[in-house]
Amino acid sequence: MIGDGIPLPSFRVYKAADVPRTYLVASVSASRDGGDRKAMADAFLESGAFDSLVEDLTKAGGTGGRSPVMTLRVHGFNTTRHAFEAGLLDEADPALSGSQERRRRLGEGFNYSAVAFRPPDGVYVGFRWPSEGLATKGSLQDTALAVVMSPAVGLLMLIVPILCLAFFGHHQGGPNWLVETANGIGAAVAFLTHPLALVDRALQPRWADFWGLGLLTMVLGAFVILFLLRLSTYLRDRYRALHYGVPDLGEFMRTLEEQLVRRNCKISLNVIGHSMGALVVINALRVMSDYFYEPSTHEYNTIGREGTFRLKHLVLCAADVPTVMATPDHNNYFMSALRRFDAAHSFGNDHDVILKWLSGFANWMSEPRYDMAGQRLGNVLLIKHRGRRIARGDSRHDWKIWPVARPVFRHIDLFPSDPVGGAKPAVLDFYDCTLDARLNASHRAIILLGIAGTVASGAILLHGASSLGIAIWAAIATSFAWGPFARVLWRRGRDVPRVRGLVGWAADLPSLLAFLGPLRSNPHSGYFEVDGPSRARIAAILRSEPMTDVEAIAREPSEGDGVLRWKRVLISI
Repeated sequence: MIGDGIPLPSFRVYKAADVPRTYLVASVSASRDGGDRKAMADAFLESGAFDSLVEDLTKAGGTGGRSPVMTLRVHGFNTTRHAFEAGLLDEADPALSGSQERRRRLGEGFNYSAVAFRPPDGVYVGFRWPSEGLATKGSLQDTALAVVMSPAVGLLMLIVPILCLAFFGHHQGGPNWLVETANGIGAAVAFLTHPLALVDRALQPRWADFWGLGLLTMVLGAFVILFLLRLSTYLRDRYRALHYGVPDLGEFMRTLEEQLVRRNCKISLNVIGHSMGALVVINALRVMSDYFYEPSTHEYNTIGREGTFRLKHLVLCAADVPTVMATPDHNNYFMSALRRFDAAHSFGNDHDVILKWLSGFANWMSEPRYDMAGQRLGNVLLIKHRGRRIARGDSRHDWKIWPVARPVFRHIDLFPSDPVGGAKPAVLDFYDCTLDARLNASHRAIILLGIAGTVASGAILLHGASSLGIAIWAAIATSFAWGPFARVLWRRGRDVPRVRGLVGWAADLPSLLAFLGPLRSNPHSGYFEVDGPSRARIAAILRSEPMTDVEAIAREPSEGDGVLRWKRVLISI
């Protein structure tokens, strides 16, 4: 219970013990057995935290006549409770957190306030939806129980490998126990293989023996992929994000709004969504719009019964959202968010293998359109490209930098037609962070690892050369040797039409190396590293006042070319 007897059925609020005006809101509706418990026992306090949050916002609203600012941070896929709690404290006030080693590395003159996300006159709130975390104890236990407690799936996963082994032993001269097993289930094997053998009579007789094995191997592969997808926790996290995170975030905002209205307090709201957290933010804002919006009482870019929340900046990092959702001809829930906020900002990384490969593969089976799979907003690439003549009057006429998606080889324009029509345009800033070393490590480190990998794979080849060994060595040499050097060529190669596809594909290969701890980089979450340019840019955006005058926006610079390549696009909403 919180103040005035208001229950908390689906979320709990905690206050940071040592970092001022910093709070954690945790969804609890999915924690059937309390599995998502507080990780940092002494860092966050629960008693009276919600009342303290309301009090901090109310006090800040009475100073200088300015509305207090609340920045809301929502994490993404594969984020454990401990990682989010530690990151929340570091983002709120990095001067009070971090290791001694980091302080020595950054030096005494480092400006920590320039990379802090907590507003100077407001609060920083992290919303924790129950992401499970890859290869965590709870995830592994749940997967094991799911196999046992779901017999329709578990028995098939057990029987199909046995059939494969039995068939292999029966037809390929395997061990006696395999032959005996094959005799025991020969009827089942014959049922699967006989129809295919009849079809194969016109072919060489030797091929008939492999039809059944091929069929069973494909079925076995399907079950292996199904099992690995569950172990990846991606689809399960997506379910939690949409069905637990979205309503629980909406419930927290509704409860907070009730308390602020009682105190006649209106606040400005910035929102940061990372990865799958972008889905939570966008869908929650759409739900809140449905039961908060009253056009007769307040402006469209506010929510709350009396315009309690003024929506300023929406910052999306590595957004796990299809790129077509950001185009006017595919108007969907993302457009609802663009209507609400004064400005939106999308940070992407072309070499983010989590989005490009894991998300693309997992969503490939469920995306309703083929041009949605493999093209995520968090992979948007900015290139110098003009594929055709653009007539005057088209908003793209003066573009020198174009936002595109590059699923593997070829690039695809995000805006093949003019994104500005007759409706009021919204502001969407794209930031290409592919050259940020905190996302993709330094070229020198990657090249050294590439040389080491190539030498190691060559030694394996010399130890036992075979056709399979040569194939393995060729694959390793491509990823460890050509891939790192392609990373070096990427700065200029991305703007060369016939080169960027091949160079970009090769540069994707060593991105997995960036997850190695000594490199201090992460292609999916490196936006929040304290000494990275992406972190500094996000902090600067949160401190700025968004421009709402369209004519003034049109006079401002709209493109930039540096470590963070930048492009502003006006999109009709």
